[in-house]
Amino acid sequence: MTDEETDRFTYTGLVLQQQPGSPTMYLLTVDAPDLLEWADVPNAKADYMAGYQRVFNKDRAQEISEFLAADPKNIVPGAVIVTATADAVSVEDTEDPDVVRVSLRVE
Repeated sequence: MTDEETDRFTYTGLVLQQQPGSPTMYLLTVDAPDLLEWADVPNAKADYMAGYQRVFNKDRAQEISEFLAADPKNIVPGAVIVTATADAVSVEDTEDPDVVRVSLRVE
C-alpha cells in the first residue's frame, strides 16, 4: 500500500539477539542524510538528559571538524540506536539466516 503521507525505507541488516529471550535487534548501515530523512533526536535540556543528544558545544564541534580535516583517514565511528514501533517495522528473511531485509514505514 502506498500512501502520500507514508515513506518506506528498506535496508539489509544483520540479526542480533543479545541473550536468549531478549528482543531481536537488527544492525543496519545507514548514511547520515538517509537517517535524517526518517529519524530525529531531540536536543538535551539541562535538567533532563535521558535519551537525548548532548547539548551542542561550538568549541567541541570545531575540534571535531579540525580532526576530520587533518587527515582523510581520520573518522568518527558512531552508533545510533533507533527504536520503532512494531507496526512500523517489517522484516523479510533472506537466504542467509543471519541477514534480513528490514523495512521501516514512516508517516
